[in-house]
Amino acid sequence: MRQGKGGNHRHADFIHISTFTGIKDITHSDNGIGIDFGIKSSLTLSNGIIINEDIPLTGKAIKLHKELSRRKQHGKNWYKTLNKLNKEYKYITQKKKDEINKIVNIITNSFETIAFQNDPIKGWMRLWGRKIRGSAIGGIMDDLKRKSRTPKVVPRYTPTSQVCSICGHRQKMPLKERTFNCGSCNLYIDRDLNASIDILEYMVPVEHMEYTPMGIKAYTSMVRYLNSIPCVKASFVVDIGSFTALA
Repeated sequence: MRQGKGGNHRHADFIHISTFTGIKDITHSDNGIGIDFGIKSSLTLSNGIIINEDIPLTGKAIKLHKELSRRKQHGKNWYKTLNKLNKEYKYITQKKKDEINKIVNIITNSFETIAFQNDPIKGWMRLWGRKIRGSAIGGIMDDLKRKSRTPKVVPRYTPTSQVCSICGHRQKMPLKERTFNCGSCNLYIDRDLNASIDILEYMVPVEHMEYTPMGIKAYTSMVRYLNSIPCVKASFVVDIGSFTALA
């Protein structure tokens, strides 16, 4: 039991018990899902769901960092503060592990085949620093490799963001461009959603995806569950039904 602000208590350890009835994937015959990992959106699924997650530093950790900087290095009080800070980081790490377990469990329980790209998360950390350190996408990717019944890993340099998921046309896509507008078939789609569909189709060739209102309804419970996880925000990337006109 941990003493919190104002005399409140919080637990440092987590117990996760959950049951989940698998969601039938009506868009893919093999019950597969493609996942695009990113900076703007942590995970974008090929069924149109985006998942954003972040475990920020607690107010206590920030306060202890400031306190440590004022202490005489390697003095008695410095070690006491350092010990408190290490305990706080252990608490934050446990929160992150709990978040990872819940996200990975909902995905692996829902889909037989899970395809994702072997993105260089450590390299991203050098470029985007704090945003990646606060994220759990590295842990999610590692757990998906271990826990998926059929993990499919797309090679790192496959140009999934540059290829149209409808006609296969390839075009340049600067990082600042958030919408993929195909110069060949005029597909207009969220950049990350297009990439997640390409990731799935690269590993598991499927018939062209057709999103319907029925499909949206089938994934509502998945979004609801994800939104029940602390520090996680899930939603549909767009009005998915609008893409049926492009089929």
